[in-house]
Amino acid sequence: MSVYDHLEFKHLKSIVAIAEEGTITAAATRLPLAQSALSRQINDLEDALHIQIFERDRGGMNLTAAGESPSSRTRRPAMPI
Repeated sequence: MSVYDHLEFKHLKSIVAIAEEGTITAAATRLPLAQSALSRQINDLEDALHIQIFERDRGGMNLTAAGESPSSRTRRPAMPI
């Protein structure tokens, strides 16, 4: 069974939002979800997958190498103006 078998679209949206916004609070506002619900969703996903998706520090959250893989498949390339 692949790691990707556990991912749902809502998980990918959450991972991308957190990666782009840098914090759970900002991502929760963008999605819109409660901060606590989004935090629990990510923690539950990390537990189910047995990987750390984000590194957390005082400055916010950054994707780990493991977290970068699924999110890179969901982000759109920037459109030239």
